[in-house]
Amino acid sequence: MADATALKVAIQLHHMPTNVRMVRDGPLPSGLPLLLQVAADDPDALHSASVLTERPADELRQAARFFIEQILWHPGADSFRILGATPSTSASDLKRNMSFLMSWLHPDVDHGDARSVFAVRVTNAWNDVKTPERRQHYAADLARKVEHDAAKKRRHARREAQRRQRLMSAAPQGFLKRFVKRLFKV
Repeated sequence: MADATALKVAIQLHHMPTNVRMVRDGPLPSGLPLLLQVAADDPDALHSASVLTERPADELRQAARFFIEQILWHPGADSFRILGATPSTSASDLKRNMSFLMSWLHPDVDHGDARSVFAVRVTNAWNDVKTPERRQHYAADLARKVEHDAAKKRRHARREAQRRQRLMSAAPQGFLKRFVKRLFKV
């Protein structure tokens, strides 16, 4: 039986889009292949997903596509994430995910929407990781970027704490404190 975890998360997000940022910051849920197949309008996957979730196919398709657009393709997403994967995902699974995405997005398949513009982003992500050499190089660059971003956040937090400390130590006595002193002649 297929894993519907990602689809269930997608349905929840579709109904409560305010949770997108929280899900975006976390790890990808299991069951992404089924979600990608649903987004690609695969009839067998839609049937399985409908049985697993007890939801109509149209709702599942919309939720899956919303999940992909908001969680996988958010600004700043790395190539692995764009393909619905992580650096530890096998090459065959990366290729499978790319295939599902392209079957939905390909410009030759006119679905009457503008999502085919994302095909370039998926293609570029695939080009970053399609061979072992490119994947190794991209993963190393990604690790350096993650470390650089983490160091930048630590520096910012340290500077912000120092700024708050300076403001607190240099702040004059507050109005309320002066008022209480005068009121009770302390």
